[in-house]
Amino acid sequence: MRRPRLVEIVVWAVGLTLLAAVAVMQFGASRERRYVSEMREGLRQFAVAQESYLYDAGIYAGDAGALEARGFAPGPAVRITVREATADGWAAVASHANTDRRCYLFVRGAAPVGGATQDGSLECD
Repeated sequence: MRRPRLVEIVVWAVGLTLLAAVAVMQFGASRERRYVSEMREGLRQFAVAQESYLYDAGIYAGDAGALEARGFAPGPAVRITVREATADGWAAVASHANTDRRCYLFVRGAAPVGGATQDGSLECD
């Protein structure tokens, strides 16, 4: 009578361990999606601020810090790096402190950057 009970306990323990492992994997994937979403939103805000800067200065800003006066402020863990900025276009990369993934965006006459291959198409790897 003792053996069936032991087998039953082992089966329950293995089942709970598998459920916990699946839950942890799902939680990690959810966090990763949130980080990518924050980077995408940061680049969208950056694009709006760049257009405002172009209107006033006649050239795109070569530094994300130059756009703070226009209300641009990415999330606290998001960093926007400008790869190219001229009067004809700009290219930028967004990174997040908690992931190795990157998001890319270029507009108009700037050279494509990262996975972005179409003007104005925001892409993440």
